Amino acid sequence: MIDWNYMLSQIATVAFDILYFGAIIGTIVIIILDNRNPVKTMAWILILLFLPIVGLVFYFFFGRSQRRERIIGQKSYDRLLKKPMAEYLAQDCSDVPYEYSRLIQLFQQTNQAFPFEGNRVAVYTEGYTKLQSLLRELQKAKQHIHMEYYIFEDDAIGRMVRDVLIEKASHGVEVRVIYDDVGCWHVPNRFFEEMRNAGIEVRSFLKVRFPLFTSRVNYRNHRKIVVIDGRVGFVGGMNLAERYMRGFSWGIWRDTHIMLEGKAVH
Repeated sequence: MIDWNYMLSQIATVAFDILYFGAIIGTIVIIILDNRNPVKTMAWILILLFLPIVGLVFYFFFGRSQRRERIIGQKSYDRLLKKPMAEYLAQDCSDVPYEYSRLIQLFQQTNQAFPFEGNRVAVYTEGYTKLQSLLRELQKAKQHIHMEYYIFEDDAIGRMVRDVLIEKASHGVEVRVIYDDVGCWHVPNRFFEEMRNAGIEVRSFLKVRFPLFTSRVNYRNHRKIVVIDGRVGFVGGMNLAERYMRGFSWGIWRDTHIMLEGKAVH
């Protein structure tokens, strides 16, 4: 007589062994193909061989490589650079002061940023002034508003900006918002859902489940950029939160933001 319980237990054991060793071998192959530092590669392999379960858990949370070029493809960078490169080559840069040449070279090498002429720049070092200018320009929007922030809080400041965006969307303006999933981890989903329900395209950047236990925590979108109708832009260090206006108990938050008008906005 066939002992089905014994047979099923044996099949389950074999299946578990296959999955178990397959996961370990597969992880080791991924580590080797990752082309990282040889010392780190060997360290992870030894951990997986001698402490396989612990090693798998630790590698899942802390060992995976999420390099920028893997997250955001090179084709996207090339496509985004076409227009500014064409604008840069079309202008006469022969009158760039010599004392700025090394600074311009630094920008080009580190971030592929090019200098443009014919721009108007306003500098803000205080949150209220920046907010007033931002709200004023948002109200002028006729075609589109593109916005991305690391922090977009559900507080008085965030709701004020959100309400303006909803109002502009109701008037036919195309509104797009990108927020960082770690920076807005404590912001309730309903805050962004209200914008989505109003016709605003809202996306989170690199969504994570556990911000403190993921290798993606170092690959965040810290940009604070707003582009309105392609004519005016805001960029700098101030997020959309009350603390950038009121500060903290130990002092005022000091940061810098600028408003741009001209070719640099593109």
